[in-house]
Amino acid sequence: MRKDNGVELPPGSAEWSNGVAKAKKDTITAITTRCKQAARAPYKGRGPAKTKQHFLNEAVVSEIHRHQEDLSRWKEELSSLCVQAGEAEIGVENRVDFAAAPKDFTFITSCIPGPGVMIPSDPVISCECIECGSNDSTCCPGLGVLGDPVSFPYLPDGRLKEISTAPLYECNSKCLCGPQCPNRVVQKGRQVPLTIFRTRDKGWGVKTNATIYAKQFVTEYVGEIVTEEEAERRGKLYDSQGTTYLFDLDYAMDNVHVIDAAKFGNISHFMNHSCSPNLGVRIAYVNCMDVSIPRVAFFALRHIRQGEELTFDYNPPRQQEGAENPKSDPADQRPPVPCRCGSSNCRRLLPL
Repeated sequence: MRKDNGVELPPGSAEWSNGVAKAKKDTITAITTRCKQAARAPYKGRGPAKTKQHFLNEAVVSEIHRHQEDLSRWKEELSSLCVQAGEAEIGVENRVDFAAAPKDFTFITSCIPGPGVMIPSDPVISCECIECGSNDSTCCPGLGVLGDPVSFPYLPDGRLKEISTAPLYECNSKCLCGPQCPNRVVQKGRQVPLTIFRTRDKGWGVKTNATIYAKQFVTEYVGEIVTEEEAERRGKLYDSQGTTYLFDLDYAMDNVHVIDAAKFGNISHFMNHSCSPNLGVRIAYVNCMDVSIPRVAFFALRHIRQGEELTFDYNPPRQQEGAENPKSDPADQRPPVPCRCGSSNCRRLLPL
């Protein structure tokens, strides 16, 4: 994770406060304008003339209805895209303010290549298993595709056998096994129904509509795959705007590629940070076996109750022992940002 990554504009920052103030001012201005227009219009009703307060109440109700209609349309758009991709539907909920769907953001269900990037989709190796998992040495995890062989990672119900940092090698398009193979989990996409909701102090967040069991796959971090050089260029722009969604793919080697979910992303775009997260990161390889372009999968670290917010650590541990942490550039240091995750072991500052 890049040290400048953040899924929401940090609450308490000048940019965040200015954004909240602007949203409130815009809403009040819109309502006031409607009231004045209504007051200047000739009265044609048969009943008593409406007072200024009546006009204000009607304007507020109208604004609420318009806002809810906008959110309903957004929900339908997101759910339609997810269903087409074989994923569970998404809900949208805002009971806090008048914030609407983010502008200049395109919802996608799988990573797309950025400028100068090609994502390989022709696997160089595959298994010939009839029943994957019955023999670890002959199935994809045991073939040592991109390194040392690993044991079969999944239980029959699709949950992980154990929480670890080992990469996942799932069966791919050239394997003889079918779609019901137990080694095809991440590639099937998100099967848990989730809701994007407005929090009171952290902007948008994501909560689950169903119980999630420990070690269960939840979703994938999706965005635009860009080069490290492009990420550095965009990072400077994002810094000036006070937020960024860059996720370094530096698990097996120095940075070569980065996922940028600022303008293209899925529901993980809206997930917040926590120093005690309930989701952990595992990298996975399916059809793309370029070591510098793994898929980033989120699995439940513990049992997660229905309605609970989903969070991950913006600065997760390296996925492989010996992998170097990103180099710290003194010129790239920024003022610390307070963490508002509220956990008992909160580090007090967002990881930068």
